Amino acid sequence: MLNSYQVYDHNTIFDISPRVEKVCLSSSGDVDFYELLSSVYVGKIKVDPQEFFDKFDLAGLYIIYNNAIRELKGMSIFKVSVNINKDFLYSKYIEKLATENKSSSIFFEISEAEQFKFSNDAYKRLEYLRDKYSIQFILDDFGAKNSNFDFIIKNRFHAVKIDKSAFWDFFENDKEFLSKLIGYLKLKTEKVVIEGVDSYEKYIYCQSNHCLMQGYFLERASDLHETTPGLNR
Repeated sequence: MLNSYQVYDHNTIFDISPRVEKVCLSSSGDVDFYELLSSVYVGKIKVDPQEFFDKFDLAGLYIIYNNAIRELKGMSIFKVSVNINKDFLYSKYIEKLATENKSSSIFFEISEAEQFKFSNDAYKRLEYLRDKYSIQFILDDFGAKNSNFDFIIKNRFHAVKIDKSAFWDFFENDKEFLSKLIGYLKLKTEKVVIEGVDSYEKYIYCQSNHCLMQGYFLERASDLHETTPGLNR
C-alpha cells in the first residue's frame, strides 16, 4: 500500500491515493511490470484522475511520480509504468524523472488519444528520449479512438496495450481477427498487453496467445494463490 497525501491546486484540496496494478503473464506470478495508478478525491467526491493530472502543473506531477517511484523501490518494485500527456513528454521533467531513477525501469504510457495532440516532431522527440536516456514507451488504449498503425510502425514501443472495450468486442464476435491483430502487433512491438481481464475464459485466451494481462481477475487470482495452501502446485 502506497502512502496517500494531499495536494493544493486553485484553493482546492485534493486527496491522492496511489496504487499499483500488476501486468502479468499468469495469475500465479510472473509480473512483468506494475502500472502506477491513482484515485483522486475532493472530500468524498471522486475526481477523474486523468482530468486532474492533465490540468495539474508539470512540476507537481513530477514530484508525485518521483515520490511514488522511490517508495516502490523501498518495496523492491523496480519496473513501473506511469501515464503521461503531451505536455509532460515535451517537458524537462521526463528526462529528470528518468535520470534520477536509473535503478528503476520506468515505462512511460502514452494513450492513443493523446498522440493526435502531438506536433509533427513527435517521432523525433520519442527517438531522442529513447536514444539519449534509454526511455521506453508504451502505447495505451490502442483501438479506443482512430487507431493509427503508422504511429506503431514508426515507433519502437516497448509494449502496446489494446483497449479493453475493443478487445472484448472482438473476443465475443471475431476471435480469428483478434488473433491476427495480436500476431501483427507482436511483429511491431516487444509485448502486447490486454487490459480488463475479468474472467477465467478471457484469462485462458490471453495466456494461449502469450499476451501480458492486466485486470480484476489477475488481482483476485493472485490473492487466492497467496492465501490458499497448495494452489500453486
